[in-house]
Amino acid sequence: MGRSFSFPTAYQIVIILEENGISLDAQSPTGEKGVGAICQSRHDDSFINVGNFLSFLKLHSRHIELLQSRMTSGPKNATLHSHDYQNSMLSILAKSVLDYIINEVKEARYFTIMIDETKDISKKEQLTLILRYVLKGVIHERFISYSNCEELNAAALTSYIYDVLTKNGLNIADCVSQCYNGASVISGSLTGVRTRILEDNPKAVYIHCHAHQLNLALVDCCHSLSFASDFLALLESLILLRKQKELKMREIQLVKLSDTRWSSRHASIKAVKTTITAVIAALEQMSDDSGTRAIEARGLFYQVKSFSFLLPLTLFEKIFSTGNLCNLLQSRTINYAAAALSTKASLETLKSETERQQIWDSAVELAENLDVTITPLQIRSRWQRQLPLTQLLHQLLV
Repeated sequence: MGRSFSFPTAYQIVIILEENGISLDAQSPTGEKGVGAICQSRHDDSFINVGNFLSFLKLHSRHIELLQSRMTSGPKNATLHSHDYQNSMLSILAKSVLDYIINEVKEARYFTIMIDETKDISKKEQLTLILRYVLKGVIHERFISYSNCEELNAAALTSYIYDVLTKNGLNIADCVSQCYNGASVISGSLTGVRTRILEDNPKAVYIHCHAHQLNLALVDCCHSLSFASDFLALLESLILLRKQKELKMREIQLVKLSDTRWSSRHASIKAVKTTITAVIAALEQMSDDSGTRAIEARGLFYQVKSFSFLLPLTLFEKIFSTGNLCNLLQSRTINYAAAALSTKASLETLKSETERQQIWDSAVELAENLDVTITPLQIRSRWQRQLPLTQLLHQLLV
């Protein structure tokens, strides 16, 4: 009877927490994180933060006498407090979900492999594996595995993919496509992962992630103009200065730039634009100090507090704000026609005369608010002579 009340209730709590993205454990008063430390104080009423799982469990125990009895006076190996017990429940639920996904994949039969490298909170490299398949006319993308990567070469990554498929009873012969980013170790035409899989299954065609492709095209376009590359280099200098704990103010949150994710560039640019007053004030304050950092800050101060920085800041904040398009290109339900139309619409919007005027007006307003003189601006491309400002926005938005 006690088990019938205790275990289903515990599983229901875990499911509710996980469905809402809430962790089971909490931070203890001593600073030690984890359920194990929390459990030691379960009989101490002064211990308030016992973790989300135990809090819900104790709440239910107030209304279920048998559950309360098991938690307070039951066998020590079955009080439901143990972190091992909670991890065991998570493992059982995870296996149940994975089994359901694999059964769907087998029913659909054909699938696409999608992998990517990520870093966990401890900065360890992990490889995630996702399967894309169509079942009864509905497209599904399901995460099925992740693993710490000791090696990131093509042979090791290919072996990992095959191991996961074999472990789950799936055949590489049923893979109809591979979708990765442009990293050479994965997409390389000579010895990359895609080539190794194609040798075993010629039907598994390679598809370069379209969101990644568009981002690379956007980045390369920006680097083709000294005006753009100089701005991005200056932005990188601000980020590095912050990383060196010189600009670590609460109101200034700068994000590291990335060539593979335009969202990171937009986040960095938007953060600078939003906190530009604080950035300028911090640089000015640092300029009054002595030493190498003061010299660097002084140089950045004069560059940042100029129209030649504020205009591209406004311009690129708009160019890189195509997050909706990026998300759309990664949608599990999008097709080629919709992707092409959406991309074309975004480009036409950026190239419109109305958009250019709005960008200019916004930059002028920002400069006036910061008491920055609006000066004529000229740039030099790799192939052309200096360009007047009237052609600048046109060239960058075409």
